[in-house]
Amino acid sequence: MIRIRFRSHVVDIREFSRFSDEPEILVLPGRYLKVESVYTTDGFTIVDCVEEKMQNMIYGVNFPEWDSVVLRFCRSRLEVIQELRKNNKFLLATDVTSLDLSWNNIGDEDTHIIGDVLQANETLTTLSLLNNKIGVEGSQFISEALEVNETLTTLVLYMNNIGNEGARFICEALKVNNTLTTLNLSYNNIGAEGSQAIYEALKVNHTLTNLVLFNNKIGAEGSQFIGEALKVNSTLTSLNLYGIKFGAGGLQFIVTALRVNKTLKYLNLGGNNLGDEGSKYICLALKVNTTLTSLDLSTNNIGLEGSHFIGEALECNNSLLSLNLEGNNIGDQGSQIICSALSVNNTLSSLNLSKNNIQSAIRSKLGKVWRTPQVFYF
Repeated sequence: MIRIRFRSHVVDIREFSRFSDEPEILVLPGRYLKVESVYTTDGFTIVDCVEEKMQNMIYGVNFPEWDSVVLRFCRSRLEVIQELRKNNKFLLATDVTSLDLSWNNIGDEDTHIIGDVLQANETLTTLSLLNNKIGVEGSQFISEALEVNETLTTLVLYMNNIGNEGARFICEALKVNNTLTTLNLSYNNIGAEGSQAIYEALKVNHTLTNLVLFNNKIGAEGSQFIGEALKVNSTLTSLNLYGIKFGAGGLQFIVTALRVNKTLKYLNLGGNNLGDEGSKYICLALKVNTTLTSLDLSTNNIGLEGSHFIGEALECNNSLLSLNLEGNNIGDQGSQIICSALSVNNTLSSLNLSKNNIQSAIRSKLGKVWRTPQVFYF
């Protein structure tokens, strides 16, 4: 636990950040901190600070010794840009590997500064631009940088507004970039056209392993392109399609791809209203797929009929290690059907059946027959 102490009062860092396990000082809007001393007592790391009206976000710290720079929740976009401009040479000359600029409303106009850093920096591996109002123009700046950058492995563009056109810019860069392994494009209003651009990129990209498309507007039409990408791509191991609203109809394209894909290990299909019909399709794929180890089907309105399909799949699948069914409507009878399949299945080690309207008596009964030390969530 880290505590920040301001002369007259002590506040745990958890009151400043919802990321309680991160060893960082989080600067809130309008708050400038001067670090006077750092020491440990009674299990706490105490950071003595004074609050002053200065231009630096945090000063009195030897920045070049850090490998991670965090400038979240700053008071204004102008302050972030000034800080980037001022420290541009620092970012280019030191061994900083991680830069977090989340929640700063940077916008399109000044994203070119970030692009300039990416084009010249030779150490940065992780960049987070979460919730910065970056649109099409900003996406172009980032794309141009990705085409020449040779160190970045993780890029987070979660909660921006790049849309289909912005997705096309990013995907053009993916065709030539050979270092990026993780790309998060969640909540970006990407639709079917953007999905087509993703397909075109994944046909030729050979380095991306983790793609997150959580809560975009891909729909059934766009899922067709995602499915085609999975048929030809041989490097992607993790794909998050939570809440892209393709329904049971769009799921068929993903299922067809799973029959031939040999590399995907994690697939999140939660929040897509698949229902019992959709569970039937995915379970048919599980009977033949031998590489998928983790599947998330949470919040999909799967009921008793779907439980039968899942049970049948588990009886013959020998590769799945983790299955998340949280937030469906499986109920008492459905849960017993699924758990009966576990007497045959010898590989599943984690099953989440929480929030499924399962009575406590049934939960207790199933818990007793579940193999240890595997994890069973109710």
